[in-house]
Amino acid sequence: MSRFCLVSVDLQLDFFDPDSEVGKLEKALCLPGVRHLIDHARANGRQIFHVATVHEESASMPLHLVKRNLPLYCSKDTDGAASIDGLVGGTDRRITKTKFSGFFETTLADEIAEYDSLILCGIATDCCVLATALDAASHGKHLYVPYQAVSASSLRTYLSGLEAIAKSAGAVVDLAAVLGQQGELWETRLPEDREMTQAEEWYKGEEQRLADFRKRQAASPTRPAQALVALLEEYLAGGDAP
Repeated sequence: MSRFCLVSVDLQLDFFDPDSEVGKLEKALCLPGVRHLIDHARANGRQIFHVATVHEESASMPLHLVKRNLPLYCSKDTDGAASIDGLVGGTDRRITKTKFSGFFETTLADEIAEYDSLILCGIATDCCVLATALDAASHGKHLYVPYQAVSASSLRTYLSGLEAIAKSAGAVVDLAAVLGQQGELWETRLPEDREMTQAEEWYKGEEQRLADFRKRQAASPTRPAQALVALLEEYLAGGDAP
């Protein structure tokens, strides 16, 4: 039986805050799925690693972002760099990075050395999740990405990232297959003729729920980013939006 661990990527406030240079609420579409994954991993005694971007100065950001004069984001010891409430706890490990891949100049490779399989979640499929997935494959890990537990800024970038992962890094799977795992997850991977269609249908449905949420919020008082993201996650998980 494979030894699994769960790796989350960049589930931090700046990436969801619509007022941040790097934030979009579309990225939060994955949060209910991520929450299910984390709860399931804890209940089954699996180790969880949270890879988080933290910058102390703009020079540590990826070079092309510096050249674009992108303002500093996920700055050390700020609310924007903090993980979304309730995701990190217990025996979870938090690993910080400055570039896109969770493996680049971090301890992640050493810390997951005893595991042969990774379940990967977080944001964004066309950037940090993709870079981390490709490096995980290069480190000889079996990789599984539940499409309901990752997101991106748009449908196009979401799908392009998943396509690259499915082609070059690992398997795109349904979240239900992970939560009800029986045997090897590889056997539950989505068929090639359905994987992107199924993911597209899910994203479009969540996108519509986000549009409804925005309409309801337009008539509400402005909320702090952490509260707004929490309300959105609750709504996406089946609650009512105020």
